[in-house]
Amino acid sequence: TNEMAPPLDAISHYNSFQVPFAIVITLLIAFGQFLNYRSTSTKSFWKNIMASLAVSLTFTSIAATAFEFWSHPLYLVLLFCGLFASISNLDFWLRHRKGKIAFAGSSIAHLGFALIIVGSLISNAKKKVISQSDIFLSKDLPANENLLMELNDTVQMDKYKAIWTGKREEPNKQFYDVSYYTEDENGVLTKAFDLHPFLQMSDNMGPTPNPSTEHFINKDIYTHVQYSSYLEPITADGYEGEMEREIERGDTVIYQQHFVIMDSLRVNAQINEESGKFHSIKLTADLSLVNVMGGVFTASPSYILTDGVVSYEDAILEEQRIKLRLSDINEETNKLKLTAWTKVDENETPFIVMKAIIFPWINILWLGCILMAVGSGIAVWQYSRKNAA
Repeated sequence: TNEMAPPLDAISHYNSFQVPFAIVITLLIAFGQFLNYRSTSTKSFWKNIMASLAVSLTFTSIAATAFEFWSHPLYLVLLFCGLFASISNLDFWLRHRKGKIAFAGSSIAHLGFALIIVGSLISNAKKKVISQSDIFLSKDLPANENLLMELNDTVQMDKYKAIWTGKREEPNKQFYDVSYYTEDENGVLTKAFDLHPFLQMSDNMGPTPNPSTEHFINKDIYTHVQYSSYLEPITADGYEGEMEREIERGDTVIYQQHFVIMDSLRVNAQINEESGKFHSIKLTADLSLVNVMGGVFTASPSYILTDGVVSYEDAILEEQRIKLRLSDINEETNKLKLTAWTKVDENETPFIVMKAIIFPWINILWLGCILMAVGSGIAVWQYSRKNAA
């Protein structure tokens, strides 16, 4: 069987299918109400929609210039269709239905749907990620979209100075309080707003990011916490950053800027003289740790099985702040499981990794949702009155 590789730019790939479909739907909504079966002539149809068409072209030109859509043909066409659907349905209700509430249901619902399309187009096409880091975070958290914030440190986000001020605990939730300030020409900071994204803790799904949003007339600032240093489990003896790998003689794994190499495995078995069976078996792995500076260190953790009871002799490298354990044996592969931890640095500052996005003019979308709900409600009310009459 042939497997298709995923597209390099998934958003553009799926937009190439969805945008044309949205264009067709909005065009149908734009002129659908001007058509009466077998009773609408071509001349009267064009006469009825010409005003809406002219106004839509004017608004499209203004919006396309403001939002730089001229170089995106599909977006430009969808923008026109969305505005045309909005204006034509409003025109139909005001001119042909005289603005009467009794006839407003379908027109207002269609107007709302068209505004949802326009709002979605503008807010998503022109969204701006304002959380950007100067340092590499990880392959899963690209630095051009995620910002590392240390506790009580000030970072720049667009025109705002942002400070993570602390963590609050509620049942199954971790809230992260972030304050945003604006700075005047004299360097004086004024608090603009506070946001409180949180992580929903779940045994099945783990920590799930939940956003916090600040609303403005012309934009929304959407934020959520991608990662927190508080999520690192800490052992009873003060170690964190657990790593587990299966190894055998000659294997190399990487942990905390060290190459961990298994040089050999020593086996020490004791047999019960009365039963002739194994009383205990001790497996000791001789490991070499080579750091990025070329320093070489040795460690020999052991796995001990005595009368069916497992115990461990951990290897602790104080200077490297690393603890190593042979924690299990894979009986299928005959490989050993090596577990490693790092000693908690009591002086290390807690941190979070946060993503923040500005969605411009997303209120157009919210207005569309409200109008669509209102229009649908009026349509249901009209239908109920008609059937009751």
